[in-house]
Amino acid sequence: MVDHLANSAKHPNGQVGVAYFYCDYRDQKDQNATSLVGSLLAQLIRQLNLEDIPLEIMASFDDAEKKGTGLHLKEAITMLTTALQKFQQGFICIDALDELELATQRTVLDSLRELVLRAGSNTSIFLTGRQTVRPEVDQQLCKPLQLSSHFEVEITASVDDIKHFLLHYIEEKDPDPSAMNEDLRSKILDTITQKSDGMYVAKRDHLYIGYRLTSCHI
Repeated sequence: MVDHLANSAKHPNGQVGVAYFYCDYRDQKDQNATSLVGSLLAQLIRQLNLEDIPLEIMASFDDAEKKGTGLHLKEAITMLTTALQKFQQGFICIDALDELELATQRTVLDSLRELVLRAGSNTSIFLTGRQTVRPEVDQQLCKPLQLSSHFEVEITASVDDIKHFLLHYIEEKDPDPSAMNEDLRSKILDTITQKSDGMYVAKRDHLYIGYRLTSCHI
């Protein structure tokens, strides 16, 4: 999806800004709301021509560098809003929101709500996460922003496709294939395909939400 949006950004008739962030439960210590928003901001700035970068953003960066303090979250949100307004359409994609610490999830959702309120309808947000994040998303984004109209699309992975991928992974990546007998191979395939139980995707106006019903880390 990010690749598709990035290709759209290259279209000569549209100024499309695309920024994304992949959350990782193994990096919760460093993945906070400020670093997430800062990463999105840096990506959008790199997509602008030098002469199009707003002066207030450059001034804020210079000021933070002189003070040696780095950007604060509110400053980063303001700058991200300003950067988004330089595009005809902006897309913010955040994958695996549930892998952030709960306090960070809530701060990120608060930041996104403020961002949507400031940036307006030219900004779309795409989120994915396990079903456990749905109450937080509904409470902190959908209800405050009154995103009532929506449609839901249920996406289910093909069992055959999953098994084909796993077999390829085992055959190509396993450093010692002889260590695995057929019983173990079958158990691995059956267990993982049972755990991979599909995906739920919802769209609410300019907010897109994907919920992974189950997840299995390999």
